[in-house]
Amino acid sequence: MSDGLRYTEGSGPKIATRKVQYSGEDMQVQAAGLVTFSGDDDAKVATDVGQDNPLPVAELVLALTGQAAQSAPVNNILEATAGANGTEVDRFRSGSVQVISTGTGGTFIFEQSNDNVNWAVLPVWNAASATGASIAAAITAAVSSIIYSFPVRARFIRLRIVSAITGGSIQAISRFTTEAYAPLSVSAFAGASAARVGFIGSAGISYDDTSSALAANATFVGTARDATGVAAGASFSSAATFAKEVRACAESDVAGTLWLEVSRDAVNWRRIRSVATEAVAGGGQVAELTYQPAWRYWRGGFTNGAVAQARFTLGTFAMAA
Repeated sequence: MSDGLRYTEGSGPKIATRKVQYSGEDMQVQAAGLVTFSGDDDAKVATDVGQDNPLPVAELVLALTGQAAQSAPVNNILEATAGANGTEVDRFRSGSVQVISTGTGGTFIFEQSNDNVNWAVLPVWNAASATGASIAAAITAAVSSIIYSFPVRARFIRLRIVSAITGGSIQAISRFTTEAYAPLSVSAFAGASAARVGFIGSAGISYDDTSSALAANATFVGTARDATGVAAGASFSSAATFAKEVRACAESDVAGTLWLEVSRDAVNWRRIRSVATEAVAGGGQVAELTYQPAWRYWRGGFTNGAVAQARFTLGTFAMAA
């Protein structure tokens, strides 16, 4: 028989155990592992950590109020006393800095470093920006109270006044957290043109394919689109600008069928999606479909039913995801 610790059942304090098989023999071993506790001190309830009982993790936050009324060039205004050293943030994963400005001129810049000596520009995002574009250059002061957010990937951060702030001053109020940085999500798109058939960056291109009503049993065939480049076949400037998803929507006053065709050569087409319209509240018939391009070319189309249309629209959208 294998070695083991014996205890007298029915007497003494209780310990939590689990039944296991050890050397071919059923045994009780002391329970060990991560648990959470609930209840008061006299009646604590322990529950194993798992999918239904996750381990609570507290967010670690560093909040800083920078020195007020800063206008002269200085290396770092994030701290309560502005100075030359950067702010150490290597325990954190993201940050946001609200720059409160009464100035009308002068510039400031966000920078990062791992040695507190050699500095590089820190790209930041304006929380009020409509485009979601990062800022990686000196920012001109204006009367405002803007929050700039960014991921933390260096040991030190600083907000430096590059040229003297005129007409007023600036102050920085900062918050660094152990939570991962969540980038801004912006829904914006570029209009269609002969030179744009996919989407640009993280946006997309909208195509107003047709608004001409169809006769009974008539068919509309949309323009062929190139998911990898312009109509002539030239590729986009980077792989990130390929169309990742195509969406199509049709609306009419009478029933019909929306469809999507794809092609390898823009000559031979294969129909891969076909969706009949459905009646919607308020009147009308609508159909929608999506497609993640696997072939280079695609086009939308519609086949009308047995009743002539009084109204009809069909649009498609090439987008990032």
